[in-house]
Amino acid sequence: MDKKYAAENLLNELSSYHGAVIRQMKQMVELYIKLAELETKKEIPIKRSLCQDILSIRQLERVPVVTSTFPIDHSCQYHVGSFAHFKGLADSVTFVSKMLMSSVVTNIVNLLSK
Repeated sequence: MDKKYAAENLLNELSSYHGAVIRQMKQMVELYIKLAELETKKEIPIKRSLCQDILSIRQLERVPVVTSTFPIDHSCQYHVGSFAHFKGLADSVTFVSKMLMSSVVTNIVNLLSK
């Protein structure tokens, strides 16, 4: 519990300085959790329509695309538009099973914005 308490304190402290970034990162984590909770069949890839609460997560200008490369700012003063960011998902996704990841999301609309 000490680790959990320390992590919560750190998150609260960072939120006072970088609240917008922390809020958008939390939205992205919640999106991944909701996608992981969707029912899938392990035998074949399936295409599934997404519910509105997942589709409503858009324009996370402060969440960089994890595969993008951009210079590190040690003061953490990244301005909106300074890196490729998540813009939203398409109406449906295809889940592929039997991989190391729980799901692979395809059909991403306007993933990169720069």
